[in-house]
Formats: sequence, structure tokens, C-alpha cells
Amino acid sequence: MTMKSFRLTLCGLTLLALVGCGGGGGEANRTATQEPLQPNSAPARATGGATTNGSVAQARATVSTDGLLFVGADTAKVGDTIQLSITNEESGPVDVTLVDPTGQTVAHAQVAASATGQISASVDTVGQWTVKFDEDTAGDDLTKVITVK
Repeated sequence: MTMKSFRLTLCGLTLLALVGCGGGGGEANRTATQEPLQPNSAPARATGGATTNGSVAQARATVSTDGLLFVGADTAKVGDTIQLSITNEESGPVDVTLVDPTGQTVAHAQVAASATGQISASVDTVGQWTVKFDEDTAGDDLTKVITVK
């Protein structure tokens, strides 16, 4: 095999690998490779001072004038970590609070207007965990329940 045919073969294999892996670099590829919204297996990690061995139940919430768009985990297991990313499209701040089944606040964040934030907590109790979104501008309190089994 000549050096020229070797280079052509190598270039062809590289192009096939890029196409097969979605390596076009376009916006659609970046969107498609974002972190999954379903629970996924993960090694032990520290969350707010506690180490967990469970999965991560991920969700995204968008608060806007149209209301609340909540995408992702609506269930979790004891030992999991609930991780919530919040996008605030309102003109004022939004207080986001995660409350355990006993009514105790386990995570809280205030997300400024047109900003993003995140809360997370390790779940240790079976029951209905509630995410509360308190908007100053609309006066509406929005909630989402995550069931822990």
C-alpha cells in the first residue's frame, strides 16, 4: 500500500467515525448530548455534606409567564439525589424550595430574573417531596410533587 492510499483510507475511516458518532459539531448535536433527564446510575458522591450511593433523579424547570414547565424525574428512590435545574424567564426573582414529606425544607435557592439556578438534595424518606416555586411578579405559587419510593 502506498503512502497516498494509506492517507486516503485513514481520512475515509475518520469521516465515517465522525458521521457515525454525530461529530458534525452543529447545534442539534450539542442539544442531543445534554445530560439525561431520567435517573441514571452514578458512583458515590457528596451532596450538601452527605454521601450517597444512589442514582441522580434529574429534572429541569422553566418558570415563565405561561406557568411552569417541569421536565424530568417525577419519581425517585430512597438514597437517590434529586437534582433540579431552574430557568427563570420571569421579570422578577423566583424562590425555589424542596420540601420533604414532613414539611421540612431540605434545599432552597432564589433564582434572579432571566437567570438559572440549581438545587439538589439526597432523599432519605419515602413519600411526597414537593418543589415549590414562589414568584414575586405573578403572585402565583407553583408546585411539583416528586414521589419517593
